[in-house]
Amino acid sequence: MSWNRGQYFGGKKDGCADHSGRRHEPSVVEDESQLPEHERCGNMHALSFASICARLDRAEAPGPQSAKHGLVFDRELLKAAGKQSLYPVVRLLCTSLDVGRRNFGLKEKGLAQLYLQLTGLKGADPAKNKAAGKLHFFAGTASARGTHMGAELGAALVEVLKGRVPPHGDMTLGEVHDFLDQLARMTKSETKRTIFEKVYTRLSPREHKWLARVIIGNLKLGGLGDNTIFKHLHRSAKDRYAECQNLKKVCAEYAVGGPGHNAAATPAGRVEPGESFKPMLAHGEPNIDDQATHTVRELQRVAKKRFGIEGVPPITCEVKLDGERIMAHLVNGEIRLWTRSPTDYTSHYGPCISETLLKCLQGCDAAILDGECLAVCTQTGECVRFGSNQTCSRVERALKDRGLPTVHFDPNDEHVVKSIEESVAQMNDSTVDAEQIKTARLVFVCFDALYLSGDGAEELLGEDDAGKKIKPGALGHLPLKIRRRIAERITRREDAAFRRIRMVEHINITDTEDKKRVDQLHAFYDQVVSRGGEGVVVKLLDSPYILGERSRATRAWIKLKPEYGADGDIPRLDYLIVAGNWSDAATGGRTGRLSKYTVAARCPHTGRFYAVGRVGTGYGFARVKDIHEKLKGNLDNYDPKSRPDWLDGGWHPKPDNRPDLIVRDPSKSLVLEIKCAELVVSTEYGSVGRTFRFPRVERVREDKGADDVSTLDEVRRVGERKRTVAKIGGAGAGGKKKKKKITRKQADGVRRDQLVDVEALEELRQASTKPKVFKKDEFLALPSARCGDLDRPALLQLIAEAGGVVRSAAPDEFDPDAPLIVLGAAGDGRLLMVTAYASTGYAVLDAAWCAECVAAGVRLAPAPRHYLATPPPQKLEELQQTFEPVWGLPRFRAPSVDELRTCAAHARAHRGGHWFYDDAVVDEAPDTDAALAAHGVTPLSRVLRPARVAVAPETACLASRLRLYGATVVAPDAATHVLADVWAAAPPANGAPVVNRAWLDDCVVQRRVVPVVQERHAPPSFLAAPVVPRPASPPPVAAAAEPESDEDSFA
Repeated sequence: MSWNRGQYFGGKKDGCADHSGRRHEPSVVEDESQLPEHERCGNMHALSFASICARLDRAEAPGPQSAKHGLVFDRELLKAAGKQSLYPVVRLLCTSLDVGRRNFGLKEKGLAQLYLQLTGLKGADPAKNKAAGKLHFFAGTASARGTHMGAELGAALVEVLKGRVPPHGDMTLGEVHDFLDQLARMTKSETKRTIFEKVYTRLSPREHKWLARVIIGNLKLGGLGDNTIFKHLHRSAKDRYAECQNLKKVCAEYAVGGPGHNAAATPAGRVEPGESFKPMLAHGEPNIDDQATHTVRELQRVAKKRFGIEGVPPITCEVKLDGERIMAHLVNGEIRLWTRSPTDYTSHYGPCISETLLKCLQGCDAAILDGECLAVCTQTGECVRFGSNQTCSRVERALKDRGLPTVHFDPNDEHVVKSIEESVAQMNDSTVDAEQIKTARLVFVCFDALYLSGDGAEELLGEDDAGKKIKPGALGHLPLKIRRRIAERITRREDAAFRRIRMVEHINITDTEDKKRVDQLHAFYDQVVSRGGEGVVVKLLDSPYILGERSRATRAWIKLKPEYGADGDIPRLDYLIVAGNWSDAATGGRTGRLSKYTVAARCPHTGRFYAVGRVGTGYGFARVKDIHEKLKGNLDNYDPKSRPDWLDGGWHPKPDNRPDLIVRDPSKSLVLEIKCAELVVSTEYGSVGRTFRFPRVERVREDKGADDVSTLDEVRRVGERKRTVAKIGGAGAGGKKKKKKITRKQADGVRRDQLVDVEALEELRQASTKPKVFKKDEFLALPSARCGDLDRPALLQLIAEAGGVVRSAAPDEFDPDAPLIVLGAAGDGRLLMVTAYASTGYAVLDAAWCAECVAAGVRLAPAPRHYLATPPPQKLEELQQTFEPVWGLPRFRAPSVDELRTCAAHARAHRGGHWFYDDAVVDEAPDTDAALAAHGVTPLSRVLRPARVAVAPETACLASRLRLYGATVVAPDAATHVLADVWAAAPPANGAPVVNRAWLDDCVVQRRVVPVVQERHAPPSFLAAPVVPRPASPPPVAAAAEPESDEDSFA
């Protein structure tokens, strides 16, 4: 096996098929005679691909899932394999685990485009050619949208390729793997087409179906997931994969003739230098009142049950670091760095820490250290905020390129300043502080040693508790206390003033009395949290190193965080982005990008993802842009009738919450760490039964993948806990809880930490010299209230400076004459709170209205789009007289371009039903109104397309609106309808009916050109006029309601 050193984050390089940094040997080895029998794959490679596809067809047919494995690995297949490896078949079923060949650079859309070229159907009309229509649909062709819903590309290929390729293929399994190896290494689409042409006529339609599914990475075989395959391979196969993340090696070891086939179990922590592995993980328990007491008792239980340790076991408490988990390998005299994903970070962080690591490991031939990389200030020793690692590494590389020192330098030197500015600009992240980066450098904090060998290793290894010398090699089977001593000896070799390699801060607790143990843990925990730390990790000092997900279940490591306790907020959990909605902002950094995300938890047993809720706050414009760019190549239009099988079917989003786009491949999506105040009962997310309340994105977890997100059970446990409002310094922190007489019920959802300092804001209001826009207004801001980059405190300050009075709560009884306005945020999903205030009689407005008023310097009348719930009847009637009820545009004046643009954005956000919006969709760019086109306003609906409308002087302001709905504005003699508020003249000469605004409203609501009803649609003075029959001519054809088009794609 060879290694690619120059690996970057973003993709493939030097023949690697993914970003693991691992380049695999060819699938088919010409001469296997020199290999042991269990490592050979010749028997499997010689099988026809058709025979494998026939087995997969049988497994796809309806039947018990428990029997599907036997349908693929049947007696005939096992007999053909003999004592050789099943790797060639296993890697087809577990494509995501085949490190080095996980990314073919083709998904459904690109693959469909390739087949369009291969079949010669690229230029065919999708509407006239059924086969072309199917491929064009999966290729994303606009004219084919809305067809073939519920289909799947593999199944579609069976029908499309009938008669175009032979009915029987002649390729072997080995030839197919050779083809896939070539495909994984290629980057240009032209090259991919060339190698596809070589196999196109050698496979049958059914074989093309399975080949396409393998390339896409989803075989759609329920009951044949990775865990099932591992289980039938060997009961220790999954753990072994966690150790080496090498599917080929695992299959060889557990082949019939392999060394592990008859083994009872896999030794713990068996890792090898140069091979990535899944590290040991800490368990987090969110549903605990007293975390410290629970942790001490739980570790004692685990020590006895899992490891047979009697008595009170010693434990250690480490600072929980907020960096990136890194496994540092010494192999062949070089340092290799892997994340837990695994992603090769050697070329990024290696220039910063490799030299020091080599110094600390001098005399060793091979080593593995487990730790965390994070940026530390060289002056204060404090950790820099999460997410600065990559920028720090870029700065250091830039300084080295210019021959400048990387630690002790003049921060005002022009070359240094230029290096820092260029590095920060490359990261394109507004959250990075350039001044802070000047003094921040990357360090490796070590907390475990897993392997050590070589002539100079004896000094570092030392002796065990019995006085025996520790043998070089793997150390994972040793107790943590011994591995810790080895790690400390390694890190002590770093003697520079600024230590690049250091040991994690920790304390050992060896007292046997529970109270003393709990007190020591409490004291250390409080010290860490008071310094702004994330928490602590408590570990059994006598525990071995356990790899992969199984380590969580053992609970030998337990993490404690402030939000995990019952006296804090709900814990921050990690969720996968599975869908998204376009931003409804008319202007700003979110325009034209996804800004609301549907996120999901994972079921480790089935591998499926379960939607938990939506989140749309906690990040700025720069983060929205970054997420958008990373996801845009991995999204499809959302279709509720065709949901991917990796996503649970219990999610039934309400019309307002339906996503615009859905993730195509979950393994390529992003993980968000989300904090919320509560997980409340929800029928919308049926399988989970809970959803967020007050969710907020804390950060993007780029160091985690789809398999690392929080599990379904974790989410459910969090949702079942009883939430309290006690905070730091209250009950549970050592003090007595002071009883307080409650005079009224506090509004649901208004937490104590959300209460505002009314006195301070009143002082600010009186001292402010800014225009008193809200001179007579009082405001109550809900916890969700925010506008753009203005969070709730900043919004309240803005209101006070503009003369508004801020209240901490609403009066016990509603006063219709009181000028109180309740503020929330559009799209935040807190319908219960909004509805509760609206039903009481208060106007609940989007906080964006306040920002618009301040920007304009005057108090603007709220438009329908500003209301978050249906206003009181009197106000509703007033609004409907002033604004037309469908789009919320003004009735008696021409709408501005900004109003039209805002209208278009809000219509998309509120599709599916709002009291003033219908469900029309953006269709195509207008060509009838240059002003609208120049400002990027697109038509909202084409329901008036057949109509040619003449306007009277008093309705001339509706010309833009008519064009917006697809009508043509013409002279009266060419019109099919004349729009007027009053009509005292003779009927039009051509017999066109004269209609009022009610006719226009009815057309838009019914989405067609409605027949004229004289009693409703004729202007008042026209009712008395004689009706002149129209000349004999075909009546205008009423347009049928057009089906809603698919949401816009990224193309």
